[in-house]
Amino acid sequence: MEPCGPRGGAPNQALALSLPRYAGALPRGGVTPATVEAFLADHPLADRLPMLVTAVAAAQAGWGPPVLLIESDSDRVALWIGAVSYLLPYRAAAMLSFATYTAEPAALSALHLIGTVSEVAADLPLDLVHAFELFDMPAGRAPEGRPLAVAAVAARAGVGALTRRLGEQEL
Repeated sequence: MEPCGPRGGAPNQALALSLPRYAGALPRGGVTPATVEAFLADHPLADRLPMLVTAVAAAQAGWGPPVLLIESDSDRVALWIGAVSYLLPYRAAAMLSFATYTAEPAALSALHLIGTVSEVAADLPLDLVHAFELFDMPAGRAPEGRPLAVAAVAARAGVGALTRRLGEQEL
């Protein structure tokens, strides 16, 4: 999310109260099972995906803290969120609350999964960081532990296993 409007918008840009109707087709997204699988195939921490799914499920269930995911850029954050979304059960994925990028993770602690970039994360106070389940991918830090069995099985089957049967869908 990038700020827009009076504080984040272009200088001297008037704030529009309504948007014109968009007549064209919406652009297709880049987070598909195929792009997520390709991303994970080359990621050195792809084996942590079952723990990430487990941590997000814990946050959704209320028995774990929100997850703070740090990556080198917001596109990579979106791909991790796509991986989690494809592996969660349909209803859990539909209820997932997340932000793909934020400069203020503390303001979004009601979300299940908060993604940010390394530059922002470096300036976060330690007490704030400790309030989250931290997955710092560029630093190679992700929680160890035993993932939920269903998360491990789903990750082993692959992000696209179910969507290949249902037809390619984008987030």
